[in-house]
Amino acid sequence: MQNADNVVSDIYTPDKHLEAVNVMGADDNAHPAVSYLHNKTKELYVGGKVQAVQAPNHFDYVPLRCKPILHLDISQEANL
Repeated sequence: MQNADNVVSDIYTPDKHLEAVNVMGADDNAHPAVSYLHNKTKELYVGGKVQAVQAPNHFDYVPLRCKPILHLDISQEANL
């Protein structure tokens, strides 16, 4: 089942040092996420729009599931 279409509009080489510092707060390979970033991620990143085609069907926790826009409305009302 297809849930979304991806439209790639950008392909770029990231600055992994800058990403590590801004996301993880350090660029030290002793940090597991930094090590993963430098040793496991690919050299190119892709970016673009994701267009939802069909939301996935969920059969568990149905009363707790909301559409994202509904969640945003509830969060704003609760000042979250």
